[in-house]
Amino acid sequence: MWHILLSVTRGVELLMSYSSTQKNIWAGWKDSPLSALGRAQASALAAYLTRTNTHFTHIYASPLLRAHATGLAALSSQPHNPPFTVNPKLREQHFGAAEGNPWAYRIPAGETIAGMIAQGIYPVLPTRHDKFEGGESLEDLAARADEAIAECVLPHVAEGEKGEVHVALASHGLCISECVKALLRLDSEAELGENYTGLLNTAWTRLTVEPRVCVYQC
Repeated sequence: MWHILLSVTRGVELLMSYSSTQKNIWAGWKDSPLSALGRAQASALAAYLTRTNTHFTHIYASPLLRAHATGLAALSSQPHNPPFTVNPKLREQHFGAAEGNPWAYRIPAGETIAGMIAQGIYPVLPTRHDKFEGGESLEDLAARADEAIAECVLPHVAEGEKGEVHVALASHGLCISECVKALLRLDSEAELGENYTGLLNTAWTRLTVEPRVCVYQC
């Protein structure tokens, strides 16, 4: 799969992306190189960025190969060779004991989570607080996304006041959705009830984030 988030923060662009590897297994921190399709997708991304003259001043990437390679593809399209920084907080959700095992979207009638795990199949867990043994819950991932935004995005907002700053983040589907929500939580007027999971392959999601000037009256 290949997920992209393109966000604009006062001239700051954020690209969160990864390309195809293995399918139908839990692959959070389980690492593997890009598939042939994934390599083609990454090449297409680089070609698109070149063709549209899209330039970045900073590129951050997850250390996991599928996102890291996509970040390098973005870097290859940049004639001025911007800084490329690996940040582990951009990794996908860690699925613990489920890593590398088959997954199921639903639990069949009459079956239990424990029963499915005993068969080597790890179903999607029902709540944001649930986690597989040794893994992260979605709430854990949300806390990490807050830290990722603080480290990779917010320092560049002030720079954007002085001139155009374009930041690319190469990350993963679930992490992207939590980063969107992490950005929205910084806005007291934002609608927080939306669900940002289920990003389509090769889709672009654009957010516009601008500092709000507050005037306090004594």
